[in-house]
Amino acid sequence: MLLLPHLSAQQAAPRANRLVEALEAGKTALSADVWTFVDREHRPYDITELRATLNGLLANKNAQGQPALAPIVRIPAEGDQDVRWIIKQVLESGAMGIIVPQVEDRAQALKIVQSTRYPQPKGSKYPNPPGRRGCGCSGGAGWGLQNPADYVALADVWPLNPRGELIVFPMIETPAGVKNVEAILDVPGVGGVLVGPSDLTMNYGEGRWNSQADSKPDTEAAIQTVLKACLAKKRTCAMVAANDGETKRYLADGFRIIYATYRPGASS
Repeated sequence: MLLLPHLSAQQAAPRANRLVEALEAGKTALSADVWTFVDREHRPYDITELRATLNGLLANKNAQGQPALAPIVRIPAEGDQDVRWIIKQVLESGAMGIIVPQVEDRAQALKIVQSTRYPQPKGSKYPNPPGRRGCGCSGGAGWGLQNPADYVALADVWPLNPRGELIVFPMIETPAGVKNVEAILDVPGVGGVLVGPSDLTMNYGEGRWNSQADSKPDTEAAIQTVLKACLAKKRTCAMVAANDGETKRYLADGFRIIYATYRPGASS
């Protein structure tokens, strides 16, 4: 298990995933503070290069022995495409969370969660949704875990499994995703949703998203619909922000996670 340098095995250990730790404590989380957005949707998906990137991030530990920035990877496959093999490779490489673009309904969100989970042992407190992840049973070395059994125990989805160190975020980027957001949020194992304003405004026919100051009435209404659903269901809502003003407004509105594209080091 991951241990504080000065703690004995009998004492409480910190979480491996600082993003989950922040959310569990009721805090907001900005990228480059406790987590980092690793984009492989709009960058080439090269698993060797991705593993090198993740190894570098995971090697950067804080004083408690945690990776200073939990790496959350956006995969290239969209919700209606085959995600299982990509999620498996990304998790085996040490990612602490998965972001999937353009998720539009419950069935897609369910497949993402199942692809992230290992099959649960008999007597599991959290058997559903059944896991479909193949057991290479690695990925925890960069977390500070030496025993593969420790990784298997912790490589589950939070908040469904309170001990889980993995988090899953479907992206809401289409009118269909907005329409079905409540059903997506109701899938056990979904940690929350991330609004993608650039694709959202394009899919509403309102042109490219330049800034929050643009007049995009359908897009703004959609963003508020997603946020209200998250707040009503007490689920985490994440947003992309391009400047400090946007970040402050989104946090005031009730968003819990901000991917701040304007901050140095926010994207790997």
